[in-house]
Amino acid sequence: MKQKGGPGGGGSVLLDQSIPECVTGFHRGDANSSGEIDISDCIAIFGFLFLRQPPRLSCRESADTNNDGTIDIADGIDILQSLFTGGPEPAIQ
Repeated sequence: MKQKGGPGGGGSVLLDQSIPECVTGFHRGDANSSGEIDISDCIAIFGFLFLRQPPRLSCRESADTNNDGTIDIADGIDILQSLFTGGPEPAIQ
């Protein structure tokens, strides 16, 4: 796993090679591949980032909700914003 950011290892995680690549038909934001975007997707992303849990992410691009090439806190925040403030839902692909 490669990190961007400061010397403490903080920052964003570049698309981790241990997480499988997405196949066609994935949905950005559905990080756990449950078929819907909900708070469990945020938990999967935050657990991966902050608790160093083994990847419970279905595929790299589904966890990269803002499609910026990294998996970082902004991805989980995008989901929370969509769920709780009526923000836009992540694009299908």
